[in-house]
Amino acid sequence: MSTESVAVHNQNAPLFAERYRLFSSNPHYNAFLYGRKCLFNWLWPFLGKRLPRGAKILEVGSGTGFLLALLQEKGYQVVGLEPAERMREIAQLNSNGQIPIVAGTVTAIPFEANSFDAVIAMEVFRYLPDEEIIAGYRECWRALRPGGHLIVTLVNFWALDGFYLYQKVSQLSAYLLRRPAPVYCNFVTPGSITTLFEKQFGTQNVTCYGTMLPFLRPVYMLSRQLGEFLARRTERLDQLFSGRQWFNPVASHLVVVIKK
Repeated sequence: MSTESVAVHNQNAPLFAERYRLFSSNPHYNAFLYGRKCLFNWLWPFLGKRLPRGAKILEVGSGTGFLLALLQEKGYQVVGLEPAERMREIAQLNSNGQIPIVAGTVTAIPFEANSFDAVIAMEVFRYLPDEEIIAGYRECWRALRPGGHLIVTLVNFWALDGFYLYQKVSQLSAYLLRRPAPVYCNFVTPGSITTLFEKQFGTQNVTCYGTMLPFLRPVYMLSRQLGEFLARRTERLDQLFSGRQWFNPVASHLVVVIKK
């Protein structure tokens, strides 16, 4: 993660903590929370079928520790890795110091090789500059045990929510108005990430899953209440479409699983 991205996440740590506080009472409240709910709807069945209780999981970019706490509740041994100091402080406070959360980045994971049954990087690689992406994947791969799963979330280039276009317009507006540029975002396609792992790691054990119906993000931007209304009524449809080959490239979130 770039220094700029770490600084932004450090500054926004209280905002993330507040967002996750709302999750337990209303996960449909906004696009951020509902996007997380869609990811979790996919994640729990996936882990339940593949990892026994007691399996060791590393979350890279663990933020305020929200996912770590949920994983621990489900019986997994969890460790967090987070570069932003304020995020780590909030995570330690939330867990009463019961979950180990260490300082570090995905490009220099401070654990021995073959240490974890799963490595999860949620919304991490999207912030990495191109030259750090391969290094980050290599570190995750090194920390993963044979037979383990690397689970990452990425941003779809062709997502029908128009986020790529929104990002480009934001960059242009910032340039013309001489304002700070938006935080960098890396875009991929299911085909490009599959090819990357085939070339770099010689594996074809790459599976993509799309989550979150793409029309919801723009609706949330127009009206939070309407977005919440539609999200509640289309959630089962989202779960039905997740993992369908035609849906993966256009969904708002792309989840990629690589088995070592």
